Amino acid sequence: MSLEPPDPRDGSTAGATSPTEQADAANSPTERTGAPAAPTAQAGAADSASPERQPRVVVADDLATMRRLLARLADRAGFEVVAEVGTTDALVEAVGRLAPDVALTDVEMPGPPLIEVLEALRERAPATAVLVHTGHADAASVKRLTAAGAREVIAKGSPVEHLVAVLRAAVDGGARTLPTDDQAEADLEG
Repeated sequence: MSLEPPDPRDGSTAGATSPTEQADAANSPTERTGAPAAPTAQAGAADSASPERQPRVVVADDLATMRRLLARLADRAGFEVVAEVGTTDALVEAVGRLAPDVALTDVEMPGPPLIEVLEALRERAPATAVLVHTGHADAASVKRLTAAGAREVIAKGSPVEHLVAVLRAAVDGGARTLPTDDQAEADLEG
């Protein structure tokens, strides 16, 4: 599966002209318009899943290009991207307010460290599966993130098909898989 470059006409930060505008756009939440009303966090993402609606995802990455690519990938895989954010604070706010089925997030973003944010995500939207997509992790980091509440940790170098499979498994309630040290290192090197 190939991903086309993002279209600058899609409302992304690509249209921002100054570095300040780009930074502001990159770090503020972008919600998709026309989306149906979000379930409340108390109702839980899993409770709101039904065969007639697309699974809902919040995409978080401080790099606007990566965020747009992940959003496009999720959209093409049949997910409704309900928000795109660039900070951990915005991630907590969006997940708490929108209660998506999945939150797909980078590890290193402005704001509090993700390892601390995972607890807040679990409290605000316990049914939301948090998937961490990172280029900088070792086996110890994978274990810490999954112990803190991440459903999966996916290496940025992983094949697109693997990322899509993990997204779908998260919605289907697939059991969290805790990789062994050797598996995690192999995944992260690949």
